[in-house]
Amino acid sequence: MARPRRQVRSARERWVREKRYTRVLNRLIACMSRSLCEPHFAGFQSFVDGLEEFCTLVSEASPIVEDEINALFPESPDRITQVSLQNFKGWLKNAEPVRSMCKVWYQYIRKAHLECDQCRGEAAYQVESRSEIVIMIL
Repeated sequence: MARPRRQVRSARERWVREKRYTRVLNRLIACMSRSLCEPHFAGFQSFVDGLEEFCTLVSEASPIVEDEINALFPESPDRITQVSLQNFKGWLKNAEPVRSMCKVWYQYIRKAHLECDQCRGEAAYQVESRSEIVIMIL
């Protein structure tokens, strides 16, 4: 079978990128709105500012990156937990194009978890203290 013409391949690739962009965008917005209380979600300006660029970068990367994002940002009804937040922090160490943007996201969510029972999901917060883990019940 002959290869499709370049124009057809280009249109198909653009369609795949747009579809991936939309999936990542919807996943992140839904996950963040579920995981943060209304005031913290409304005040998450760095997320709003960087979301388009982040989704564009993910849509242009290999499909494995979307799978990694899906593993880090859970589907409904799950929300971002301390464990998923630590996994996100670990992922950022190797996420060069988006590290600076996403580091701010990590810091904002972590701060919201420390300050707000609703964002934390009423769970005790584990704080790493040198070699031991201290559990804080706020």
